[in-house]
Amino acid sequence: QSTLPLATGISLSAGNFSILTNVRMVNFLIGAHCSGGAPNSYGFNDCLFVNNSTALFNDNSFIECNSCTFFGIASLGGPATNIGINVTGSSARLVIGGGVLGVCDTAINIAGNATATMSSVNFRGNAFDIIQTGSSSVVITGCSFELTDSASDIDIHINGVGAVAEIIGCEFSGKDVTGTPGGIGLLVNDNAFVSISGCSIHDY
Repeated sequence: QSTLPLATGISLSAGNFSILTNVRMVNFLIGAHCSGGAPNSYGFNDCLFVNNSTALFNDNSFIECNSCTFFGIASLGGPATNIGINVTGSSARLVIGGGVLGVCDTAINIAGNATATMSSVNFRGNAFDIIQTGSSSVVITGCSFELTDSASDIDIHINGVGAVAEIIGCEFSGKDVTGTPGGIGLLVNDNAFVSISGCSIHDY
């Protein structure tokens, strides 16, 4: 209930196969912090994260999210702010099936040798949908990227030696809420590697 997000809502460490279903985490510094290294695994089903500075922090653990919703702020009108999911660590694994990540400054940040798999996820109105850096691996299948936040919006930014991404059957639309094209769909630099197939990219 604070005017400024403080503390951590839920902290999970060394708790193998903990599952949260239909839980709402609102207005925290970190909504849920999962750690403990392999083989600790955590599940989130139909959970709602709103207005957290970082909604879900995967610190070197395994996380599966099914049909979860992440909003950077409470108002869908923006402006985009905060981080949806932060994934880091050589043992970090993130699997996301379905759900929405919207109105975040960065929807998903992947670094530190982490691995992520996303399927049928809807990214809406984020300044940066996915930022992947360094030695990390990502597979993105059947996701949609739409409603750019501004002219400087980047939907997927893959950066650095060892960053590998495979993007399959996704839709990228650069239109903002007024229907004006803008932003950048895909930015790859500094010796990162991307394989992309069967996608639609338009209005950037």
